[in-house]
Amino acid sequence: MKETPSTVCPFCGAPLTIEGDYCPNCGSKKTQFTEHRQKMKAYNKAFEETKEGVVAENKKFSKNAALIAIAAVLVAVILGEFIAYRNAFTIARKMAANRARANKPAVLSMLKDYEAKDEYLGITTMWDENALRYLSEEPGFKEYDLVKAMCYSYGNVIQSLESMLRTENYYEKGNDEYINLIDQRAGYVGDYYEDFLKRYKNYISGYDPTAKYNTYIAESYKEEHMQTYEKQKENLRALVSYYFDIPYEEMDAFDAMTNVKKNALLCEKAEAKYGEE
Repeated sequence: MKETPSTVCPFCGAPLTIEGDYCPNCGSKKTQFTEHRQKMKAYNKAFEETKEGVVAENKKFSKNAALIAIAAVLVAVILGEFIAYRNAFTIARKMAANRARANKPAVLSMLKDYEAKDEYLGITTMWDENALRYLSEEPGFKEYDLVKAMCYSYGNVIQSLESMLRTENYYEKGNDEYINLIDQRAGYVGDYYEDFLKRYKNYISGYDPTAKYNTYIAESYKEEHMQTYEKQKENLRALVSYYFDIPYEEMDAFDAMTNVKKNALLCEKAEAKYGEE
């Protein structure tokens, strides 16, 4: 076992303490505690370095924790505002639906009037502004649920066509950017036209009132509504024929094309008619 350093001076016998490098009595250099003092100095140095590191980490952690706390508060505020806005919007929509319910005869009369005048976008506007989706299962409004769906699909074609025709108002006609945008918007016309045709096929031409498991709303197939669906289809066929220079007698063949071929033909026709100076 390693001996404990002596606590008396080997030269004069005076008692020694661990502090200091020399004997306070004879001035001889202390050798007993040299190794111990070196270890203590090394320990103190390591301790100070560790302490400084811990303090620095604590400061860094405290700063990060503060940033995280601030971010959490901001997220909570934003989330709270979003929820409040969504709830307020929902409440406002339901209030609009309640007003429509209270004025049901007048609202239904306006829907009927828009339909009689072939003002199909007026039907979608009425549906949105009065939040009629909340009333779509109620008698009277229920029969307009399919009419509304067909009007939305019809309106998408009209709006995409108008968007294509407005392209020259924002870009120089004939340049690459203009041509690309014409192609893109002609493609949108094709996509929405295809969507309308699918809806027509699935819900109108394929309607079978005698089907055993019929889930359609019979009121949606009244004579005036069936006339609406037919008019919408013929209107869109006429518009596509006119604005893309497709002979009307070829529209049956056009309707039978795949969506990809429809879009390719519309882009070709649009470039030829609208792309050049």
